[in-house]
Amino acid sequence: MTDITAVRIIQNQLASKTEVINGIKVPAAFTGEGSRKFGGRWNSIGTPIVYTAGTQSLAILEVVVHVESERLLEHYSLFEVSFDQSLVLELSFDSLPEDWQSDPAAESTKVIGDQWVKQADSLILQVPSTIVSDTPNYIINPYHPNLNKLNIIGPIPYPIDPRIKQTRS
Repeated sequence: MTDITAVRIIQNQLASKTEVINGIKVPAAFTGEGSRKFGGRWNSIGTPIVYTAGTQSLAILEVVVHVESERLLEHYSLFEVSFDQSLVLELSFDSLPEDWQSDPAAESTKVIGDQWVKQADSLILQVPSTIVSDTPNYIINPYHPNLNKLNIIGPIPYPIDPRIKQTRS
């Protein structure tokens, strides 16, 4: 058994809320509600998944690319989630569509994620980050029957240094 730890950084206003999924109380940050409403690189609107990063540094970058103002970066919290490697299905580079890094996200990657959720073959899908492709993101299916095998720690207040977003003259 090999444990993996992933990181999720979310807005403070969502950090302390909890929900019940299939009889399991989880932080609202792990319901996939945001991705269900808005879609993402690995899911279409209507498909709930939870995006996490393989490192804190990558989690920060994944937040920063979506934030408009550096002032917003002060209002975040961090969750660490650990899980056994056996719960992970790794998506290899060889199986990625050519347009997997496109911006906006390609339909091809959404189809991959949507099918993975429907098939429910694993709790977690490991995918490369489009920002740092040799570092993984871990996508969690919040309605998978093994959701209770996640060990979630947090929320921990985690303001992000606003200098990371400032433009220099």
